[in-house]
Amino acid sequence: MHYLPLLVLQAKSNKTALEIAIEMAESANLENVVPAVVEEFNAALENAQNNRENTILPEEYASTVAV
Repeated sequence: MHYLPLLVLQAKSNKTALEIAIEMAESANLENVVPAVVEEFNAALENAQNNRENTILPEEYASTVAV
């Protein structure tokens, strides 16, 4: 059985979920949130934004499954 297409599909799904989470986080209203929580939130958001770039599949795999 060939698992590569399933792994590629899962990776693309995970990237989509990450993109949605980042978009929601970027528009979050943190006005009445405790400063320590805001700092942790912003650090997690920055980490997610940095990892978003690292989740791009190599073209050789990305072309194996159309989503």
